[in-house]
Amino acid sequence: MSRRDRRSRGASVRAARPAPAPAARAGRVAAPGIALAIVVAAAAAAAWWALRPHPSVAPTTIVSPSEAYRRALRLGLDGRFDESIPMFRLAERAAGVDLARLHVNFAASLYNACFQPRRGGGNIPVSRSSFERVAMMREAIDHADRAARYDMTPARRVFLVRERGEWMQAWGFTWEAFVQYRQAVSADPSSRDQAMHARAFMTLMQHPDRYSLESVPLTP
Repeated sequence: MSRRDRRSRGASVRAARPAPAPAARAGRVAAPGIALAIVVAAAAAAAWWALRPHPSVAPTTIVSPSEAYRRALRLGLDGRFDESIPMFRLAERAAGVDLARLHVNFAASLYNACFQPRRGGGNIPVSRSSFERVAMMREAIDHADRAARYDMTPARRVFLVRERGEWMQAWGFTWEAFVQYRQAVSADPSSRDQAMHARAFMTLMQHPDRYSLESVPLTP
């Protein structure tokens, strides 16, 4: 057989080699799809991990609702607002509790937990995301609304309205804060403190360069 014949025969053998099976081709094409599915699954797992109940704030022991309320108040006074939240949830079932006061304190703990730094963590917040902070703020407003439905002393009602104004101010809802401060003045017209606070905040809205925190008493 001549060299040309051998080259021609080799070419025909290579040309006759069967094409890859459809399954093998499909496997190579599906690889990017499998990789995308893995990425999506990993992202879903990360989201679940971030939004799951925080282990550090879950009650470690089963206590009665009355005891839970006492613990919630102690934790709040100690500045451990995140730990007080599950106790307040349990305390809502306590018998003979001043519900107006409970909802006011629960709302305050939720609001304070939004800005609470981690213990030993510098300026790192104890909340895990802005989504969680917004959820806590919504719940705080809900408890403030529930507290307002109960009979309470004029001083406590004014305090609650003023608190809501400060929450709105902290979150950048300027006009909502102004409305709350004016409502506090209407609820207690004789209070010089409420009037000064409302006037100072109005000055902030009109002339930010003239605003001074020293002119605004923060304790009602």
